[in-house]
Amino acid sequence: MGQLKKYSWIFSIIFIVCMLTSFFPVFIQLGEARYLGLFSWNHSFTRADLALYWAPVWYQDTHSSDPSELDYITNFNFDGNWRGNDNWDNLYSYDLKAYIYFSVVETETHWFIGYYDFHPRDWTHLWSPADCHENDMEGVLLVITKTGDYGSLLLMETEAHNHIYQYSNEALADGTDNIDGDVESEYLSTPASQGGTLWNYHPLVFVEDQGHGVHGNDDWNKDDFPGNDGVVYKPRGIVELGLDDKYYPEGIAEEPSGRNDRDVGYALIDIGAKGDLWDRRFNIGEGDTYGAFGKFDGDDYMDDAASTPWRWDDGDDGPTFTGEIFYNPADMVDQHLNGLGEFDHDYVYNPYCIRVTINTYEVKWDRDGSNDLSDGYLNLHMVDGEGHFTPDDGVLDGDSGSQFSWIGWDFPRYTEINMSDRIPRSFYGIRYPGQYYFGFKSRDWDPGSGDEWLMGDYNGGYHEEDYLHMYGSELREGMHFLDWGGSNVWITLAGDVGDDDEEAPYFILDSAYSHPELVPSNYSGSITFSVNLTDASGISEAVFEFKGENDQNWTREQATMENNPIDPGHGFILRYNMNQTTWTNYYNQTIYFRWWAMDNDDERPDDALDAYSPVFEGPEIEPAPEPIIPLWMLIIIGLVIAFLISFVIFVKRKK
Repeated sequence: MGQLKKYSWIFSIIFIVCMLTSFFPVFIQLGEARYLGLFSWNHSFTRADLALYWAPVWYQDTHSSDPSELDYITNFNFDGNWRGNDNWDNLYSYDLKAYIYFSVVETETHWFIGYYDFHPRDWTHLWSPADCHENDMEGVLLVITKTGDYGSLLLMETEAHNHIYQYSNEALADGTDNIDGDVESEYLSTPASQGGTLWNYHPLVFVEDQGHGVHGNDDWNKDDFPGNDGVVYKPRGIVELGLDDKYYPEGIAEEPSGRNDRDVGYALIDIGAKGDLWDRRFNIGEGDTYGAFGKFDGDDYMDDAASTPWRWDDGDDGPTFTGEIFYNPADMVDQHLNGLGEFDHDYVYNPYCIRVTINTYEVKWDRDGSNDLSDGYLNLHMVDGEGHFTPDDGVLDGDSGSQFSWIGWDFPRYTEINMSDRIPRSFYGIRYPGQYYFGFKSRDWDPGSGDEWLMGDYNGGYHEEDYLHMYGSELREGMHFLDWGGSNVWITLAGDVGDDDEEAPYFILDSAYSHPELVPSNYSGSITFSVNLTDASGISEAVFEFKGENDQNWTREQATMENNPIDPGHGFILRYNMNQTTWTNYYNQTIYFRWWAMDNDDERPDDALDAYSPVFEGPEIEPAPEPIIPLWMLIIIGLVIAFLISFVIFVKRKK
């Protein structure tokens, strides 16, 4: 009886709940989900704020026997023009206010922030013709793990004289390169766009005099500069470029008072800002900004000898490619070191690269015999910062870079294979003037058999010997069908290429519109909503939104997307399955719905086109069936049962 008393009220409550839920299912309606598209920036700060938050403190050594201005950091157009071949001569004629260029690219797991320091001269106190040249740019790459807010510093890489060094306070393992030291830091404040200041630790970098190579472990903050003189540059804000090509400072750019100034403010400049260095990358010629792609124009001592970051390369850091520190840092970093943890390679923001994604692959020919189907083998060749195609085996091969090797054994003929699982990543190159964007080799993987060419063009006994198909500026951004006779692929091309988006996505309700007009209350399955969608350059994301006729807000859910066989590549079928636990929230209501889609402009947020469909009237949900016993009676019965159990316990106790 003691146990009965102990559990009586629990039994009563369970009984009531069970009775209620048997007739009146209780569902929790979540609020409208926040959908993050490829360009959504789910932070209160901008990418420029992020760059300012992590901006290094630059310990710039100055040479004691020559004018200190030779080692001052400044901007390329300090002399008021964008010519590269007069900076050597104009060094003493203009103010040398301190600026650092920056860039930000982003994956799902990390930010990669580049910082680039410019000097008008690279020099030696011996003035050796082999060691001096006009203009000089070195720099730093910070790898920031997205751990919340501004993230945490995983790795710092610095560039000095065509060599890249690695620094980290984490337990990273060697890859094709190794850790050269720890990251030193200094606690100081920087302005924040939200108002006030942010106090945080800023990494320290140490810049040589004369040649200006950047390192991370010289510790001049502890042991003082060589010769006991140097300039310490600290971040003081960001500047923006106006339409008249003048900088309007939100931050402070100061000029050192001399060779031993230990507190000089510098301002950050977005290297990709309109009218600045990246925007001018094709301004090449004598007396222009560049003398060659990625090489500043210069005519003092060595010609055109100073490189921008998209032309940097380390000759002994393994199979990485020229300029990847700028346009493809995720692949480079993953080559250099191991133990990086969760580390994504696909960029959600990168305006500096060309991106190729392989969507489908189809093999048509088989000349290996009935018992030996063709083995489809793809090579993809991208262009690097020197204008070179990646090595002969391409980037779709495990022997080159942190890439991906793929062979499809015994490939079924005339079957369009979805490649999203087989090659689950994209590949990156850079747009080099006068060069193709990329090249494909598609072949049968039978080395030495004589029929490797069978995926290529074969007509009347002729076949291609090199199997390489090149593509360039004739392709616009979006999805493309590449047909090689014996095989073909659908690809998506995005990034720094021509943009073919002139219209937003367009929605059509036709035979695919499959939901019923009336959903009976005794139905227990899902309701399928679908729509046809077209867009010239393909679709990157699509969602489904719905609400009841009495609701004010829309609920947003991810939609599934399939190629439309009638218009593959440009036409899609969007579907959403609404399960019973969702649609039963709308008894005695009509459900209204709409679709949203974004096209493939997922590298340039400013020109991304998205569109909503019209609002459509969906199915009417029949009223819920009346319960056999009214709710008020169920409650009374439950309370009576609970009272009777308690009364019995009380009477037994009195006896």
